[in-house]
Amino acid sequence: MSDRIGRKPQLIASCVGYAIFGYPLFVLASSGDVTNAFIAQLAMVVMLSAYAGACPATYSELFPTRIRYTALSIGYNTAVAVFGGFAPFIATWLIRETGNPLAAVVLCHHRRSHHVPGVDAGERNRVLSLEIGHDHPAEIRSAIAAE
Repeated sequence: MSDRIGRKPQLIASCVGYAIFGYPLFVLASSGDVTNAFIAQLAMVVMLSAYAGACPATYSELFPTRIRYTALSIGYNTAVAVFGGFAPFIATWLIRETGNPLAAVVLCHHRRSHHVPGVDAGERNRVLSLEIGHDHPAEIRSAIAAE
């Protein structure tokens, strides 16, 4: 889908969808009705798949090819370990402190709202990479430098 509409609109739509519908979907999922929980989970999976489908290509554009594996693996795995690893503890703490079982939705909302401004980072890096010439053979670098 991101090949047709572009990665940036798809990522932004997913993040905005989570920001707008996150709390109502959590309320629906915790209503006690199995059908409502299924509908809420299905809606969240659709938004997640839109985000997760475009992420690998976007991540690969963040770094020049010569350092891509190292930079991406260090950055991604550190972020997953720190933020993903502590997410259950933070959610439990939020629920305990507020007394509201839906307080964990704040954590989801916070994560997605910070992704929207950084969505075009790959596009900016691709332009910077073209200017510097990291991803291109010497002939193309010399042509870019001549401009």
